[in-house]
Amino acid sequence: MTNETEVTANERATIAAKHLIGNLWFNLNAVPLIAGRLNPTVMQKSVNGPAAIAYGEMCRMLRTGEGLNVGQLEANLRDAGFDFSWIQRAQSDIANDSLYDLYNYVGEIHNASDLHDLKAQCLNSLNKSSEPAAKADIVKAELLSSLTSRSSPSSGPRHISEVSKEVREDYRKMRAGEEEMGASTGLHTLDRVFRLVDGEYITIGARSSQGKTSLAAWIAFKRALELKNKGENGQVLVFSMDDTEKKFLRALACTVAQVDSTRLKSKKATEKATEEEWEKNNDAMDFIDTLPLYIDDESGLTVDDIHYRTAMQNTRMPVRLIVADYIEKIKVSGFKDNDLGRLRYVASACKDMGHSFKCPFIMLSQITKEVESRADKWVTSSDLKYAGEEESDVIVLLHRPEHYISKGQSIDCRPEDEKGIVLVNIAKNKEGNIGLVRLGFKKEFTRFADLDMQRVGLNDY
Repeated sequence: MTNETEVTANERATIAAKHLIGNLWFNLNAVPLIAGRLNPTVMQKSVNGPAAIAYGEMCRMLRTGEGLNVGQLEANLRDAGFDFSWIQRAQSDIANDSLYDLYNYVGEIHNASDLHDLKAQCLNSLNKSSEPAAKADIVKAELLSSLTSRSSPSSGPRHISEVSKEVREDYRKMRAGEEEMGASTGLHTLDRVFRLVDGEYITIGARSSQGKTSLAAWIAFKRALELKNKGENGQVLVFSMDDTEKKFLRALACTVAQVDSTRLKSKKATEKATEEEWEKNNDAMDFIDTLPLYIDDESGLTVDDIHYRTAMQNTRMPVRLIVADYIEKIKVSGFKDNDLGRLRYVASACKDMGHSFKCPFIMLSQITKEVESRADKWVTSSDLKYAGEEESDVIVLLHRPEHYISKGQSIDCRPEDEKGIVLVNIAKNKEGNIGLVRLGFKKEFTRFADLDMQRVGLNDY
């Protein structure tokens, strides 16, 4: 190939495409190996012309199972008006390259495509920054989201021994007690069943007043506390679309301090909080202030909005956990609010977001009222109705019998579960166990707890 210092990236891609197609033409067995690393749309974006046409037809024939042979390839291209003089010139200029060389050509084509995208993204941001009502934060967020949502092209399949090295290192750390697989949920009972693994999409589903927001807030608090205590560089990001940021903080502070929030609000002498309770609540807020915990309470956010804002936060400090409350509140253009396809789209996009930022994504889901007509009021994963059932790596369903009993409703449950208990059904867990676990729940503090654990001190939460 020509000395790369003498040509532009586009010119290098054009030369690489000529060498690539010239070799593939008489070695069609190599097409599947290249197709795993090079999408036809990337070729078209980088070089277009005869090289893109020929490669696109090769991939199409491979995909449809027509049988990839030179005779049929030539016939199909002839029908498309392909310039066969181009392939003749290409073949006269090249040698029989190795597979390693072909992969290098693919790299040049990807590089030109990535630069094309980068220029387009920067030009779009430049144009938006020139608009009369332009806001720097919004323009920056959109640019960052655009950049992070387009990850570098895959290097293709890796030999299993390469993956083995990474897995063995993970096991070495676990065996030595240096780390565990995934972060703690903050509740030992849950940790025995599942942990917060990077890239996993976790759905917490329940009917209203069962504690799903409180559980998610507790997990977010505990994860932020763990980051602080270990001195790790990272943050927890909560999208509280169902509650204001102040309401979120008030509830969390009361949970941490174990203070009844209704007493803080009451003006009656016999019901209002004591000075000790106010001090405990204030101490809890002081403690929460020190944590790497961020909250966004804007309602009506779209998936893109969440991605933009996460990307902005991630440039300042790695996002280690994302929590969204709740999926039915997230907007998507082109879908009606009651369109089940919208929920599936949101779940899939948020799962991809967790992969992109390499952190767990916890999504809350409000279960429909159909559950109320059942004798046991028990929630199943099918009640999610496309709100993440298929996309979820872990599904956590909450059921609090005490809520229904306090309203005078009959419910089928064991006597010991009638008060102060939340039944947690791990209905799906791709890398662990499923089944029912029991957690303690103090409704006056909206606080979950392991049944065999007691509070020791604030820093021991």
